[in-house]
Amino acid sequence: MEKRKVQKTGGSTYTVSLPKEWAEDCLDFGDYLSIEKNENHLKLFLEREEEENKRTSIKFNNETQTLFRKTVSLYLSGYDHINVVSRTDIDTKDLEKMVKRNMVGMEVVKSGDSKIELKNLVRYEDLPFQQVLVRIDSLLKEIINEITAAMEKEKSEVMDQVEEKEQEVDRMYMLGVRQLKQASTDPDTLEKLEIDSESECVSLRVVLKSLERIGDHLKKIGEEIEEVEEVPENYRLYLEDVESCYRTAMNALRKKDPGRAESAIQEARSTPEVPEGDLEKEKYLTYREMENSIERIKLLSDDIAEVVMNITIEERDEKDFFE
Repeated sequence: MEKRKVQKTGGSTYTVSLPKEWAEDCLDFGDYLSIEKNENHLKLFLEREEEENKRTSIKFNNETQTLFRKTVSLYLSGYDHINVVSRTDIDTKDLEKMVKRNMVGMEVVKSGDSKIELKNLVRYEDLPFQQVLVRIDSLLKEIINEITAAMEKEKSEVMDQVEEKEQEVDRMYMLGVRQLKQASTDPDTLEKLEIDSESECVSLRVVLKSLERIGDHLKKIGEEIEEVEEVPENYRLYLEDVESCYRTAMNALRKKDPGRAESAIQEARSTPEVPEGDLEKEKYLTYREMENSIERIKLLSDDIAEVVMNITIEERDEKDFFE
């Protein structure tokens, strides 16, 4: 850690010098620095042209999966322009399909024999993070409704609907990760996304991952339902109980309500598991995967509620604890 003494120049101007190695590595004459005051400390941010750190190029060496992974990584890192270049012709169909499947806002805007240009068309202020959470929550509730209906009646098309919605959950998850990574290092993005603080980005990342995992487990339950002739009543009731835990946790998150969060935690930890004795041993093993996935959804809902507790406690003034 470097220490510098604040000096006064002229009548009312305070100045502080920067370490030479910092300046040589990061700054040039004429650069502007933004200063953000946050509680008892100051943060300096180097202002660049808006596009400078958001444009990059990658080379395609006929390794399609490697290209996919690099493109996704750059998207998550906040790049708005990605140029794919190659010495040979590029088949754009697979890349376009991957982009559409995984990246909200990113589009192929130009393509040629040896170059593809991807551009993000969604601004942060167009889709604040809270709207991303609302969309994911809505999709998960729709999936739960599909699965509950499939437990009670004809289930021939349940997986088509579940897979489509679960893939959309994954897309919104990727967008949310991109947003939080940017917001955690850029105060302007933090404001555009309507997130209160950098520390909240860490908590919201946990929520985001929990929601993505809930989507995975719901998809797994749907797959198990398609493999059995009939779902026992107690499994349907167990899913309903767990869904109630999830809804309470998400309501607590939406309202930042520690009381609702505590209710969700108590509800999750008091929800009984499906007793093994309700089924013959052979049948129980058949439904074991379904039961495990429902149990995981309950635990992930508990995690979301605990994050809400952490966020609300961090936002309270210290004096509140002594009133």
